[in-house]
Amino acid sequence: MQVHDPTDVDGAPGWLDFPPNLLVDEQEHLRPGDFLPATLLSYLLALVNAGEAESLVPLRPYWVLRRCWDDSTNGMPAGTEPDRFAAARNVRDWLRRGAVPTGAPPVVDGSPGKTESTRGEEMLATVRKARLQVTQYLPPGSVAGASFALPPVSHFEQIPLRQQLAADIHTALVSLEEIVEGAMAAASIVEDGFL
Repeated sequence: MQVHDPTDVDGAPGWLDFPPNLLVDEQEHLRPGDFLPATLLSYLLALVNAGEAESLVPLRPYWVLRRCWDDSTNGMPAGTEPDRFAAARNVRDWLRRGAVPTGAPPVVDGSPGKTESTRGEEMLATVRKARLQVTQYLPPGSVAGASFALPPVSHFEQIPLRQQLAADIHTALVSLEEIVEGAMAAASIVEDGFL
């Protein structure tokens, strides 16, 4: 996995690789949708590597990824409106321009030729679909939670990581949905000539 760094160490934009070592055994336990959660959990290994190497370089991809969502120095306070996060600026920018970072794979769906509203509607539909999919793994009684129950710890390794992290993923997707809706509203105000 890689993350785009718009301000690489030498000042030029580029792609950073996440460390290849994962906290989870790739061969036995990872399903296709588990690579992002496995990479995030592997931050712990990056911390160990940073201490061993006496360098913060192993942590850089994680910092860059975090800045895509929240570029504040110490994290946003609880209750901060979603439109104050870097993610809101990034979504608004993508809706306006439809551009991907230099070196990114070509856009398969032709996003650069689409309008802001079309890109926004498609992104919103994707986020809502993902949120509904993850809802089935939430504990009973939680926000729209289904009937998924965790098995005994001895069987925990058999559960896909996306299921283990369902509550966190759901919270992030709810915030992302608000951000996309806000960006779409801002775009329609601009398109209607109100700004």
